[in-house]
Amino acid sequence: MQPTDSSTDMGAESLVRIFGPVATALAKRIEGRGPTTTDDPAVHQLREELEELHERVDFLERALAEPRPPTELPQAHTPV
Repeated sequence: MQPTDSSTDMGAESLVRIFGPVATALAKRIEGRGPTTTDDPAVHQLREELEELHERVDFLERALAEPRPPTELPQAHTPV
């Protein structure tokens, strides 16, 4: 069974409707326009908090990656 031209056209039209906005957003991002920015103070505060958390995670990753000398087990005491 061969698809008719009208069904092929409807399929192509559906793809354009679905992927059109995605392609437009991708093109804007590539051009550097991206989504519109807002001067909302809450957004600024959240970005600062996110940067602080990123610094903390980096610090913890470095601390955990450092090799530590093996600790010695305490000496066993035998009752007398």
